[in-house]
Amino acid sequence: MIESPEYETVHLHIDTQQYVGQVASNPLADDAIAMAVASESKVHHSQLILTKLKRALGLYNSDLARYQRSIHQIEAQLALEYYRAGNWANAKHYFDAVYPTYQKEGWWDILTSLLLKLMDCNEKLADHTGYLTVGMELIAGSKFDLRFV
Repeated sequence: MIESPEYETVHLHIDTQQYVGQVASNPLADDAIAMAVASESKVHHSQLILTKLKRALGLYNSDLARYQRSIHQIEAQLALEYYRAGNWANAKHYFDAVYPTYQKEGWWDILTSLLLKLMDCNEKLADHTGYLTVGMELIAGSKFDLRFV
């Protein structure tokens, strides 16, 4: 309560349950958010992404020579998405397909990232030769093609 001789008495009430900037809870909005989150959790985002990338790859495959860089970019994205999804065999397949190009053209930053993930795939697939080969390529700075076929 604030008293002043010049003004009338003002009663202040401070709600200790709510703070400045805090929005009052709306049960209907909270339920809608919970339903949206539950619905979204059922969506297989990775599968949707992989489907779109494969469709894009199919469009470029008609002219390999002309669209080689675009094809490698999409294959790299496929490899990364398979890697995120935990599908090590498919990730390894696409990493193996793209890294020689990045190696040949000297894209070391991209190549390092891909080789580290490829090395992880080889480890998870118990491919010891592949694991050691990729490790040697990383150590060598990718100056030599050490792949054992």
